[in-house]
Amino acid sequence: MPSSSVKLSSATTLAVVAVVVPLAFTSGGYSPLAVGTITVVVWLALLARVLGGGAADAARPALVRAAVPLLILLALTVLSVEWTSSDESAFADAVRLAGYLGAFLRTSSRV
Repeated sequence: MPSSSVKLSSATTLAVVAVVVPLAFTSGGYSPLAVGTITVVVWLALLARVLGGGAADAARPALVRAAVPLLILLALTVLSVEWTSSDESAFADAVRLAGYLGAFLRTSSRV
C-alpha cells in the first residue's frame, strides 16, 4: 500500500473516532441537541461542497429525483407542527429529517 493511502486511511480513522466518541457520550447522538448539531454540521459540509465547485454534482437530475421523496416527507413533517399536540416532537423530527436529507445529498454528490 502506498504511503499516501496509509496517511489518508489513518486520517479517516481519526476523523471517524473524533466524531463517534463524543456522540457516544451524548446519549449516543439521540439527544435533540446532538441531532441539531449534527444536522448543522452536515448542511455546512454540503454548503462547503457546493461553494467549492461541487454544484454541478449536486444539480444532477437523478440525484434531485432521488431526494424528492425525502424532501416531501420533510415538508409534511414541518407542516405537521400545525396540527400536532407535541410541537417539540414534530420539530425534533423535522430537524432529524433535514439531517438525513443533507447527509443523503452530501454523500450522493461524491459519486
